[in-house]
Amino acid sequence: MQQGERRAPEKIVLGVRPGHEPSGKPPVRIFLGTEASQFRPERVLAWSIEQVRDPTRVYEIFLMKEIAGFDRREWTTGFTQYRFAIPEWAGGRGRALYNDEDQIYLSDPALLFDAEMGDHGFLAISQRESSVMLVDCERMLGIWNQGAARRGSKKALLRRAVATPGLFGRCDPHWNARDDEYRAGRTHLLHYTTLHTQPWRPFPERFVYQDHPLAPLWHDLERGADEAGFQLFTRARSSAAFSAEAAVRTGRPPGAMPGPVEDEARELARRCGAARLLRTAPFGAAPAAGCDGVVAGPGLEAVPEDDLPWVLDEIFAAAGRFVFVAVAPPARPADPHAVSVFAPAQRWPEHLEAASRRRPELHWELLVLRPEGAPLRHAGGRFAGSGPPRVWLVGDAEAGAARALVERLGWPHAAPPPVEAAPPWPDLVLASGRDGAEQARRLRARTGGRTRVVLLGEEAGERADDFDLAVTPISAGFYPHPRRFETAGPLAPPVHPDRRAAADAAWRKRFEATAAPRVALLAAGLGLRLTRAEARRLAADASRIARESGGSLFALVGARLAAAEALIAALGDGAHVERCGEAGDDAWLAHLALADAFVVPGGAERALAEACATGRPVTIHPAGSQPRGPREAARRLVARLAQAPRANDRGTVRPQQGLERLCSRLVAEGRVHPPRDLPRLHAELERRGAARRLGSPEPASGFQPLRELERVAARLRLLLGVP
Repeated sequence: MQQGERRAPEKIVLGVRPGHEPSGKPPVRIFLGTEASQFRPERVLAWSIEQVRDPTRVYEIFLMKEIAGFDRREWTTGFTQYRFAIPEWAGGRGRALYNDEDQIYLSDPALLFDAEMGDHGFLAISQRESSVMLVDCERMLGIWNQGAARRGSKKALLRRAVATPGLFGRCDPHWNARDDEYRAGRTHLLHYTTLHTQPWRPFPERFVYQDHPLAPLWHDLERGADEAGFQLFTRARSSAAFSAEAAVRTGRPPGAMPGPVEDEARELARRCGAARLLRTAPFGAAPAAGCDGVVAGPGLEAVPEDDLPWVLDEIFAAAGRFVFVAVAPPARPADPHAVSVFAPAQRWPEHLEAASRRRPELHWELLVLRPEGAPLRHAGGRFAGSGPPRVWLVGDAEAGAARALVERLGWPHAAPPPVEAAPPWPDLVLASGRDGAEQARRLRARTGGRTRVVLLGEEAGERADDFDLAVTPISAGFYPHPRRFETAGPLAPPVHPDRRAAADAAWRKRFEATAAPRVALLAAGLGLRLTRAEARRLAADASRIARESGGSLFALVGARLAAAEALIAALGDGAHVERCGEAGDDAWLAHLALADAFVVPGGAERALAEACATGRPVTIHPAGSQPRGPREAARRLVARLAQAPRANDRGTVRPQQGLERLCSRLVAEGRVHPPRDLPRLHAELERRGAARRLGSPEPASGFQPLRELERVAARLRLLLGVP
């Protein structure tokens, strides 16, 4: 066996918890099918067991991944056949549970481990479903063993076992609830089977990810593991590969970095105002805390990937301001049968980002050195500086909102230099509009990732991968993304107090001369379209709401609204009607300031956002909610085909492919703009208590004001690690 190969599964032991008497029951043995790229879900699965297990019992988790001697080229996953070697790896005795890594336990796995098996050799929810199994290792050893796992196919090995009389038995289906089979309070194990909705997004190069309705359960578990500092391996319980490497490397001094890389580390220390630096050797003692920055150079790539999380946690724990990492990962083995326990270049940023989630107040930079070409650069955590972050504003479509954001944060801001931008670079770029987005992309590339780039608004916002954060309205219909932050409507910049006071003074007498409550119908704003029939229904419902409240009706009608005359005629003489230009003129400001309640057509997104920001009652009327026309019909067709999954023979959704994948790519890459998702906006406003849909009751706790600028400002503080 060559260096970096595994001969057998790696065992992790969750022992009897301190303060509890051992139960005397046999250990619960769980064999976990996984692969190197799935280090996040395997950790979350183990943490889910930790949350629900019997504290008096021992649980043994065997990680089956990257094991030598198997030809994995034809496998569906990197661990497909390992499950059939379990009886031999378990010594041909006792019981064992098998789990895929894309699962979480909601009940103690010991309940399944101890289940009545009768004379059966294995239990599963169906004859075709082997992702959760309880195996009698002695009975199954003759059929399922390492030789069979290496030679046979998954379907053939299952068929052979099922065809043997008495071997197969059914278990409670709640031990393998696949996606929408989940039932709250009844499901024992949740299985995220649909690859393109898995919350941890393991294969972004293969799939366009969409929301999983149960993603919050998984993310809550990962946050809990982060807060508890839970890792599968630790310094006291390192992997076998780490122990082998340490035996060779312990005592060696930290490797010298190439001159240019050393210069970058010193420059980073200068920018962070760091005086005390620590250079750490990966196989030495744990780095001591108390330094300003930690520099980890060549040699760190020799740490097995299983151990990287705890090694990086120790490095981050020792640093006060920054961490600088430079690694030269080994090339992929030429032999397709060979395996490696070391992290490839593409996964290093993900490991640093995971460590940064647990210490967001630190700045970190990563250089992945390559034999040819410039190193790959990545940065994250807190900005590298001692004062407040410096900000450039580019683009103009949301310039007012961008300026309002940085002023609220108290960060110095300016426009980029009029000539080609050059160092010193800012800490943050706020971009808006397509021109601003393109300029921001170029800046992000030139700064090597040191400058964080944030896009405000939906133009060019479908490609969230291009930015450190894309702030887009929820109604835009974009696909979910870890770098996307959705707002309930467009960001509206605050109005100067003098202008607001002038509008208030000009209109106050007109409002005070009418009966309260004053209900304002806001039928204006860019993009609002009403048919004549919708206009008449809107007028009738707004008039009824004002009449039933015993108050007065004011109406702002957009000058460009095609159905304006029909709306005004339907309102009649009982309403105080005012024509207005674009949202933001004095009449608009006055109605927002002086009305006691609002009725807003569902298609008037900015009007909804600004009315909900007042914290006063807002009723969403369904009028104008769905754009029409052949272009919109084409968008809806592509969107529907992008979410038209097909089932496989196991009764689960097959991986995204064919026309479904093509249409998903068209939407994700911005070639086809997704249809507007106004119902989702309305549901979100109602969920937050900011508005109610026509016919729905008022929020139980009263109407709550939207504070979207504050939400975005808080997200920017988190992005830059600023308290």
